[in-house]
Amino acid sequence: MAADWNFVDKWSLNPNIGVAVYEDDTKRSYAAGLFAATLNYNPSKILNFFVDTGLQYPEEKNGRTSLIFDVGAAYIIGHDIQIDLSVGTGAAGTKPPHPFLAAGFSKRF
Repeated sequence: MAADWNFVDKWSLNPNIGVAVYEDDTKRSYAAGLFAATLNYNPSKILNFFVDTGLQYPEEKNGRTSLIFDVGAAYIIGHDIQIDLSVGTGAAGTKPPHPFLAAGFSKRF
């Protein structure tokens, strides 16, 4: 379930909650709770700065909580293309990357 809250001019908060079903090394299923939130600042219609956090509990069967943070920017090129770049790190757990760099390219068809 996702939401979008524009609470101040040029600022928005996008929280998400969910449930995932995974399979462990012994092929046994387990459920995990998921939470993510993105705080966005949009100084213009083509530029977006963001801070993300993501939480998963448990990160593995009978495991700990996994938590990551990242910051980045997205830039819209024309009407149908967006590029983005972010950097982040795992803050808790043993599964998240420490640190990471992400880049993205999106094209609307």
